[in-house]
Amino acid sequence: MGDIFNKLYRNDIENPKFQAPNYLIFVIWGLEFPAIYCHEFNCETLRTVRQQIIELLADGEMDAREISREVGIREKEVYDHLTHIAKSLATKGKALLIEPSRCLSCGYVFEDRKRFTRPGRCPSCKQSHLQSPSFSII
Repeated sequence: MGDIFNKLYRNDIENPKFQAPNYLIFVIWGLEFPAIYCHEFNCETLRTVRQQIIELLADGEMDAREISREVGIREKEVYDHLTHIAKSLATKGKALLIEPSRCLSCGYVFEDRKRFTRPGRCPSCKQSHLQSPSFSII
């Protein structure tokens, strides 16, 4: 398999469309892997998902759906990250502020809810027409 990979690799390198100043080769366990990267690529601009979420929430209030769109992850994953973000912010002297969900039918506010996720239905009127909680950093 190594011979096949090397032949394919050499054919890709010999192809002039891959011969550019922004061409990078990774060597892992003695194998060379070609990778094309952007001219503006900068390791300092790369952020983890949690760092991206913290930056978004520091700029303003957002709900989980907006965060998932901005960061490019599923909404369910946002809730997992938020629990860890809340803990890490507490060690830095900051806090994750949660604007609680509210029922859009009767106006009930889920003030005592400890979970970050959106509730299923209103305990007062039993409707499921609810506003999602929103998050920000203070």
